[in-house]
Amino acid sequence: MTAPQTTRKQSPIAQAWLIMYNVAMTAGWLVIGLGIVNHFYKHRTHKGLYRQVEKQLLFFQTAAIFEIIHAATGIVRSNVMLTTMQVFSRVGIVWGVIQPVAQVHNTEGIPMLMVAWTITEIIRYLYYTFMLLGTTPYIVVWLRYSLFTVLYPLGVSGELLSIYNSLKPVRDSQMYSLFLPNQLNFSIDYHIVLIGTIPFYFIFFPQLYFHMFAQRKKALGLGPPPSPKKTN
Repeated sequence: MTAPQTTRKQSPIAQAWLIMYNVAMTAGWLVIGLGIVNHFYKHRTHKGLYRQVEKQLLFFQTAAIFEIIHAATGIVRSNVMLTTMQVFSRVGIVWGVIQPVAQVHNTEGIPMLMVAWTITEIIRYLYYTFMLLGTTPYIVVWLRYSLFTVLYPLGVSGELLSIYNSLKPVRDSQMYSLFLPNQLNFSIDYHIVLIGTIPFYFIFFPQLYFHMFAQRKKALGLGPPPSPKKTN
C-alpha cells in the first residue's frame, strides 16, 4: 500500500490518531508474529496455526479498513481506489475464503500467507510510524523496500493456494450461492466467483510487484547518478 504522506499540514488530532493507529497495528501484527513463532516452536507443524492466531488475524486485518477512511478523508496521500482494492483483497481472503472454509485452515497456503503478511505488515506499519514521527532509520527503509521481493510472491502464492483449496468445499456445500428459481430471480455461484478472482492475481500482481521495484530505487537511492552538467 502507498505510504501515508500527507496532502496538507495535519492537525494535531489527525497526527496523534495516525501515530496511535500505526503503533497499534504494529503491535497487533507483532502479537500475531509471536503466535506464529510459538506455534511452530511447540508443534513443529503448520496444522493448527490458523486457530492459534485466528482472533488476532481477523481483528487486525479487518482494522486495515481504516486506511480507506484515511485516504478518503485526505489525512493521508493515498489513492482511494487503489487502497480500497488492496485492503479488500486481503479482507476478502480472510472473511471470504479462510474463515468460512474449515478445510483450508490446515493447508500449506496458510503458513505461506501468514508469514508473508505478518512480516510485511510489521515492517510497513513501523515504517509509517517513523515517517509520522519525522525520522525513519535506514534499516527500516531498507527492510520495507527489500523484503517485498520475497514476501510478495510468497503471500500471493499462499493466497492462490488457499483459494484453490477452498474450491471443492465451496462447490460441494454451495456456500454463499443462490440458484434459480428463487423469489429474487437472481443467481450467483460463489464457486465460480472464486475461480473468477484467480486471473486478477496474474493481471495485477506483476504491476504492483514491479512498481515496488521502481519505488525501491527511489527510496534507496539506487537510480543512475545524474549526468554531469556541460560547461561551455
